[in-house]
Amino acid sequence: MRRFIITTCRRPGRRIRSFVKDLVKVLPGSIRVTRGKQSLDDLAVLAQSLDVDLIMIVDSMKGNPARFRFFEVKSFAYEELSFKILLSGIKLIREISEPDLPPRVNNCIIATYENVHENIGFLCEKLAELFDLPYIEAKSVELLRGMADVIMWISPSKRDSAKITFINGKSGRTIGPILRVRKVIT
Repeated sequence: MRRFIITTCRRPGRRIRSFVKDLVKVLPGSIRVTRGKQSLDDLAVLAQSLDVDLIMIVDSMKGNPARFRFFEVKSFAYEELSFKILLSGIKLIREISEPDLPPRVNNCIIATYENVHENIGFLCEKLAELFDLPYIEAKSVELLRGMADVIMWISPSKRDSAKITFINGKSGRTIGPILRVRKVIT
């Protein structure tokens, strides 16, 4: 499991700040950093001091989370990765009826259906590589219960490219947030 920083664009709205807090609750190894006026150089120095080599920035459009950008940090310098995720919508933990959030998240797996479309398989593989998490294909999410505290279930979507749902690995219930992926850029 890789430790990484999750932060926002420079002037985030309330919804983006809540979204980042939700992501930190379900992604083990993630560290939330309030961006403020920090430049990317400042974030790279902070990452080095925290012994972290990945920064994930949540960008906004019209007050809503719109894009994930990833930066690798090496010796107080950073390099933007070509991999980006464009979002078309999200649902926060507070917007899910009766979310079943575990008290503590120690591990997470990334999973999808067996023989899924290659675009979704690529998204799963890339996220597993970035976050250093195991990637599993299964016939259904129910078969994965008990394998981890949280299951990041990536499935096909009719309206969008993919849907990412965070599921409690013990109970099998949705814990949130839910992300609708519009496009993956490589």
